[in-house]
Amino acid sequence: MASVHSMTGFGAASRETEEYRLDIELRTVNNRFLKFITKTSDDLTAHHNEIERAIRGHVGRGTVYCTVRYTSSTEPAHRINWNAVKSYYEECTGAIHEVPQADSVSVDTLLGLPGSVESRQKSMSPEQIGAVLEVLNEALFNLVTMRRTEGEQLRKGCIAKKREIENLLDEVRKLAPKVVEEYRVKLTDRINQLTAGSGVTYTNADFAREVALFADRSNIDEEIDRLSSHLAQFEKIFNDGGVIGRNLEFLVQEMFREANTMSSKTQNVELVQVILGVKSVVDKLREQVVNIE
Repeated sequence: MASVHSMTGFGAASRETEEYRLDIELRTVNNRFLKFITKTSDDLTAHHNEIERAIRGHVGRGTVYCTVRYTSSTEPAHRINWNAVKSYYEECTGAIHEVPQADSVSVDTLLGLPGSVESRQKSMSPEQIGAVLEVLNEALFNLVTMRRTEGEQLRKGCIAKKREIENLLDEVRKLAPKVVEEYRVKLTDRINQLTAGSGVTYTNADFAREVALFADRSNIDEEIDRLSSHLAQFEKIFNDGGVIGRNLEFLVQEMFREANTMSSKTQNVELVQVILGVKSVVDKLREQVVNIE
């Protein structure tokens, strides 16, 4: 039996050497498609495609939040842009001459102005990129492990709901034939009441035709068969595993449509209650399958 993954999960990994510290966090949430939101230090921006390509090998659907923090231990992460600071200082000094009552500018103020302090942007070496991808694979392993664990719990919950629907469907099969017989009895009583003492007569052929029309309108055999087929296919998809979420969502929509049609075709109170039970369980099933990759 192939594994099933939830779309929600978390995985992290770190590495620290004398030269650097590397922290990677991965978080995934539901999405109909595969979407990346990647945040890294500036020197890794050019390598987003490599990072996302590695993630694609393990994640098929969902929004992936990837955060990579790489901090060098051998050089500061930022530097002062002295050209920008000098330019700001000259402009501020000129302003003080023009407006004598203005306060003198401090170093803190100058360094807080845009562009005065900037990140050290440089290309990373192949060895550094290799280290990032190695730690990323560790984080991916932790992420996939969590998604697989939650996926198996979802599988168990969904199969239990599927069994519950099958049991309710058995009740529907037992009750459905009674609907026509109940109508036959009610129609007989109604006709007898209307024709009593009136001299009006009716033929057995008329009666049989009316019952046959009702039976045709209220027949739900096709809906029962289709719903039963959907349930069998539902479990097969789970057994196949892989990226199955969209297929499951489609099947559950079809299940709900069949149950809705059945409820609209019958007026038998007992049968309607059972079919409403089917719709309720299918709705709970729908809430679970939207979390499956």
